[in-house]
Amino acid sequence: MIALTIALVGTLWPAAAQALTVAWDPSNDGVTVGYYVTVGLTPGAPLAAFDVGGVTQVALPLPVGGRYYVAVNGYSASRLLGPGSIELEIDLATPPGRPESLSASVSGANVALAWAPPNSGGVPVGYLISAGTAPGAANLLNGLPIGLATSAGGALPPGTYYARVYAANVVGIGPSSNEVMFQVAGPAPVGRPTSLRVTWTGRRARFTWAAPSGGGAASYVIEAGTAAGISNIGAFNVGNVTSFTIDVPPGTYYVRVRAVGAAGLSDPSNELTIR
Repeated sequence: MIALTIALVGTLWPAAAQALTVAWDPSNDGVTVGYYVTVGLTPGAPLAAFDVGGVTQVALPLPVGGRYYVAVNGYSASRLLGPGSIELEIDLATPPGRPESLSASVSGANVALAWAPPNSGGVPVGYLISAGTAPGAANLLNGLPIGLATSAGGALPPGTYYARVYAANVVGIGPSSNEVMFQVAGPAPVGRPTSLRVTWTGRRARFTWAAPSGGGAASYVIEAGTAAGISNIGAFNVGNVTSFTIDVPPGTYYVRVRAVGAAGLSDPSNELTIR
């Protein structure tokens, strides 16, 4: 038996007809040399038959507003018809049903949405995506058309999102799919440096520290103040190093170091009191 499929080529704008590409698997019986495509308005009652020769697909311009039934029969060199395909119902009179099984997958900042075509209603000629930052909201995407693809994706900033998909054709837009909620996490905070120490050569201080476990530090900031926990003397980015040497004037100082990562500054290391 011939396996018959269809693909609707059109736009979401009103048109007098839609071009459907009807395709089927070839018969491998060694007898079939060509095919008839039949079209009717009621099941099992074709009104027109088209001899398309030995091709395995054909474009059918069908008027909008009707419901059609299409089948394919192979024929031999002597024009004897073989068994027909399953008859397909093509609905161009109603909007599509709801897309099925919408899901979201997140990998880092990249989000992929996927869904299945409607299993009821008219034939879709495209899909629309709506998304927002609250259930049912469309403050980020409001009916973005994406063609006949059944998946879409892209990078998003950190946050919580809600998305849904609609199928549409020239008759109208169908009901919403299920809504999916997904979260895009920001970069993980970098760990804090450890084992801050100081060694002296006269008034010259050499500070050393250990990088955070797990890595992720792009540079380091040394903080210094005249009291514990404050940085009233300054905070100095010394680059991606784990040591720093400086001449220290007389006084009492409190020093700590922080790592700089994609998410900003880490917690401080242990604090040193130097005199």
